Amino acid sequence: MCSSIGGANVQTVVVTGAGGGLGRAMAHRLLADGYVCVLAGRSVAALKATVESAGVGGDRAVVVECDIRSAQDRDRLIDTAAEHGQLFALVNNAGIARM
Repeated sequence: MCSSIGGANVQTVVVTGAGGGLGRAMAHRLLADGYVCVLAGRSVAALKATVESAGVGGDRAVVVECDIRSAQDRDRLIDTAAEHGQLFALVNNAGIARM
């Protein structure tokens, strides 16, 4: 658990695929435990729904539209995460299914 919100001990977690399912559930738990979460996914609306359903402010949850297949999007995600404190963990939940 993160011990100090608003201070030097704030830890940041990136969660890909945070717009629903397991990604949303993991984001909720991390936010409840006090982490700052950078939530990534292809649907901004779904990511915003994750933040809203978690009941936290915008200072604790950052939404980044990101398609992990895109190198440019991945670079933007990394840059955004770097702006929000020391990276503590990456939950690489997004996946691609080829049919």
